[in-house]
Amino acid sequence: LQNSSNFDFQDSQTNIYQSLDALNKLSKEQKSAIVLISDGNQTYGNDYRYFSSKLPIYSIAIGDTTRFSDIEISRINTNVYANLNNKFPVEVFINYLGKKNIKSKFVIEENNQIIYSEVINFSIDKKSAHLQFKLPANKIGKHLYKARVAPLTDEKNKINNLKNFAVEIIDKKTKIAIVYSMLHPDLGMLKSVIETNQKRQVTWIDLHSMNNYDIDSDMYILYQPNNKFDKIFEMLQLKNKNYFIITGKNTDWNFLNNIQSDFKKSTSFDTERFGANFNINFNAFYIEDIGFEDFSPLEGAFGNIEITVPYQPILFQTINGLQREDPLLITISN
Repeated sequence: LQNSSNFDFQDSQTNIYQSLDALNKLSKEQKSAIVLISDGNQTYGNDYRYFSSKLPIYSIAIGDTTRFSDIEISRINTNVYANLNNKFPVEVFINYLGKKNIKSKFVIEENNQIIYSEVINFSIDKKSAHLQFKLPANKIGKHLYKARVAPLTDEKNKINNLKNFAVEIIDKKTKIAIVYSMLHPDLGMLKSVIETNQKRQVTWIDLHSMNNYDIDSDMYILYQPNNKFDKIFEMLQLKNKNYFIITGKNTDWNFLNNIQSDFKKSTSFDTERFGANFNINFNAFYIEDIGFEDFSPLEGAFGNIEITVPYQPILFQTINGLQREDPLLITISN
């Protein structure tokens, strides 16, 4: 962002999404609004049509608003890491702007070698394609992949036909510690599901019987935290460890609100049964909607959640089939 009244309009690319994102971060502590003056044609970057702004946006259309035929890779979802000798999932969204029936070819390349290809068709009624496939993880190290869709014969903007992504292939067991202070059937279920993947190993941390919490793990699952979790939180924050908090009707929210500053929940003595609704715009990593809305509801304390850091919701809360603004499952990257 530049604070200037002198513009030369000589740049060759437009990234509307990046500008909106930067302004949201800049103004997160104060109330303000954004005035977007543009012809609406973006040449690279994330698709701004999917941007979720905390600030109101007022648009003024100027210039040549003629829309040219265009095909673009709008988003690629995949995981950061993959295990050696496995296959990792990739999800690709491709959009088409035009009035003809067209056919194009999508390919994935590594080291200038095509490792995946697929023919895709678009028409007046079919403007998007959602591709899902798996790539092999055959060699340890960081791998750079190039996703490319063949341009149209009359296409003006070809920059958005290409996107790069990287995946690191590792060969080790991921160590996961489950921290708890109460017994519950959920604990056994968590261990069973996690260790379905043979590259994952679960360690128990029972706060009633252990004095040494400094167990080296890649991820810590904190099950229904209460005041017995204070030293665990101190260790996690000191060593900047990854952790996953699972709350429920036995969670001590007064403790949880005070021990960390990322989110707060105002609760009452009432409990509620929460259903789930999948966020189709989630893109922090690859995840499928496995029918979350059909799962049995979860029971927890009723109240509103205030999140004070940037986050992405994976699931939204539903109550009696109606979606709330509060999330049910989120990711936070510090």
